[in-house]
Formats: sequence, structure tokens, C-alpha cells
Amino acid sequence: MNQTSTRRLSALFVNYNSGTWLWRAVESLQIEWKRDGRDSADLEVIVCDSGSEAIESTWWRSLATLGAKVVTCDENVGYAAGLNRAFEESSGRPQDVVALLNPDLYFLPGSLRPLLERLDGEPEVALVAPRCFIDEARSLCLPPNELPSGMRELSDSIAARVPGFGRHLAANRSKSAREWWGSEQPVEAEMISGACMFLRREVICSLGSPMDGEYPLYFEDADLCARLFAAGWRMEMVPEAEVLHHWSRTAGPEFQGEVAERWTKSRERYFKIHQDSTGAQCAEASRVWFDRAASIVEPQPIHEFVDLGALSAAPCLELNATGSYQLEISITAHFGLSAGGFFEGESYSFDARTWNWLFPGTYFVRVIDRESGALQGAWSFQKTSAARSWPLDPSCLPTPRLLAVCDPAVNSRQRVG
Repeated sequence: MNQTSTRRLSALFVNYNSGTWLWRAVESLQIEWKRDGRDSADLEVIVCDSGSEAIESTWWRSLATLGAKVVTCDENVGYAAGLNRAFEESSGRPQDVVALLNPDLYFLPGSLRPLLERLDGEPEVALVAPRCFIDEARSLCLPPNELPSGMRELSDSIAARVPGFGRHLAANRSKSAREWWGSEQPVEAEMISGACMFLRREVICSLGSPMDGEYPLYFEDADLCARLFAAGWRMEMVPEAEVLHHWSRTAGPEFQGEVAERWTKSRERYFKIHQDSTGAQCAEASRVWFDRAASIVEPQPIHEFVDLGALSAAPCLELNATGSYQLEISITAHFGLSAGGFFEGESYSFDARTWNWLFPGTYFVRVIDRESGALQGAWSFQKTSAARSWPLDPSCLPTPRLLAVCDPAVNSRQRVG
């Protein structure tokens, strides 16, 4: 499309003690809206603060200077209910667009137009999302998502303790990731992460609300996608749109306490609604298997990892030959969920910007041949240096790959997509 569409956008954010990140997310969205030549009157930003600490009020006032509307809740109502509350304050026509957004996003140059144009041009597509990266170097892309199911949970539980089966499952996921990370055309998906969703307003109105507010945290995006899929709508990742998602800056890396309790309640609700008797039996078998196996059998790595030990600085991974490779990094030794990308050469060094975004903890990395899928090397390490705790400064952004010619020296050594 040569002309900017006249669709209005309602951008809905939920904040929980993430004001510094949220401010940058809103700012970057507004910059991209203006860059695309759109009328500022056609963009409304609504933030639901979900029971944040009192100090966050400083950010509410700052957001008001950006033109955002802030509504507050006395307690943490969760992501889904927070989005529903923000949606109630929004306005628009059926043909307009609603974005459901995490506070730790950053919209890169050129990221909005492809999303809005895809909704304009494909009436059967209800939901679109960008390709999301962890860092501004864009060396680690977030993985595709699958709708939860009892069978998938059971398979993942077994894969963590049966290395042969774990390698088989990881190979299938690598193949899916290869398309997700490398495609230049929109990729249809059965599930899209709730971190960054752009939907037709008419679709949300047909559902009654953006999400099921009974999910306390997690699985609300899976529920939405399952309902859209059942209704015959398509969902797509649009690779031309690139957004940074700094991953878990609100919930943090520790999956315990209230966060884990909310996950458990949401999981139970999801399987109760969306699984038939067979799926429910698999889900229960997965839970029983995990509880019993956890006390009897330790998780088993699917490869022999070279242990690099405790590291405060990024490692360099040496390979036996020059080639075109796919890198995957995970916090589990069976690569149940992996970020990654592609590079060329005979070694891989983490970009300093990428390294700084990683939380402290144990990581597992593997490199496979991009064409054959054959394993080329596997490493583990413990990152000891702290993760970056402040949002991105726009002046530090590299020139967008889609808007300018890449530096050939960097591009030939290490590149995503």
C-alpha cells in the first residue's frame, strides 16, 4: 500500500512496577506513529496500572505529558483484567485496531506500518504480531509459540529426562524456529505471544473483551488465540515489523512465589476450558510424571555440553569449520524454549548489548548447521554479571536493517534472519 491507512489505533498497556520501561515503550510507539506520517489524533494510549507501588505515580504523571491516559487499580488484577479495564476506556470504529502491549517493549523504526497494512490487506487475519528480539543488536530472536496441550506438556516433561526423545523434540522445535526467525514473508501461527498483539477492534467486540479476565497471569494469550483459531480467524507474525521485547522485566527471572501460583491457577483454567477428556488426561499425566520424576530422576541434558564455568564477560564459541549456522540459547538443557538466530563464520561471540540483557543464571547454548540441522557444538555457562536494569536509550539504536545497508564487516560475521 502506498498511502497510510486511516485506521485509528488504541494502544493498551498494563503496568506493574515497570514505569521506567513503560515510558520508553509509549515514547517509541508515538515516535513510530509520527514517523509513518499518521495523525496524532488517531492514536490513543491507555495504561492500566495494576496495583503498583506508590512510587510509580511519578511515571503516571510523566505519561500524562506524553498524552497517555492512565487508569489505576488498587490491587494487582493481572494482565488480562488490566487490558480489559484499559479497553473499557478506549474508543474506535469496528475497522480500527487495538494493540495489547507489555510495558517492556520498544518499537523499532519501521515497525508499525507493516502490522497495520497487513490487517488492512488481509480481511481473514484477526491478529498480527512483529518479530521480537531481546536486544537492540537483534542477535537473539524470541521463539514461536505453541498452543498449550496436555500432550505437549507430557512430551516436554519426558524430554527433560529422556535425552533421545529430548533431542527429537528439540530438532522439531529448531525447524519451526528456523522458519520463524528466517522468513521474509508473514508466517501463520496457531499462537502469538500476548506481549505484543495487534487486533481488529471488531474481533475484540465479537469476543466481548480483549482477554478473559479470570486468568490471573499467564495463559491469557493462549486462551485468546485458541478462541480465535476455533472461530476460523488467522494469526500471523509479520517479520518486516521488528520490536524489542526485553523479556520478563516485570515478573523477573525467578519463577516462584505469587508468580508461580498465578501460573498454576491460569493453567488449570486453560485446560478446563480448552482440553477434551484425552487432553485433560495427558495434562494430568504430565503433572503426575513431573511431580514423581522430579523426586526420582534429575533432568538429563540432551547433549554433552562443554562447561565454560562462571562468566562475567561474554564467551566466544569456537567451531570446527566456517559455515552458516543456527544458534539457540535456553535456560534448560533440553531446549524447551529457546531464543536464537543465525550467523556465519567459524566462531560466535555474543554482542555486548545482548550479553548485558541476559539475567544472571545458567544457560545452555547449541549451534546447528542451518541446512542439515546437524549439531556443531554445545556449551553451558553461568552468567555472573548483573542484567541491565534500565530501558533502552533511542540514541543507542543501530541503523535499522530494513531501512539501510548493513555494515558488511558485521553482517558477514554474525547476523539474524
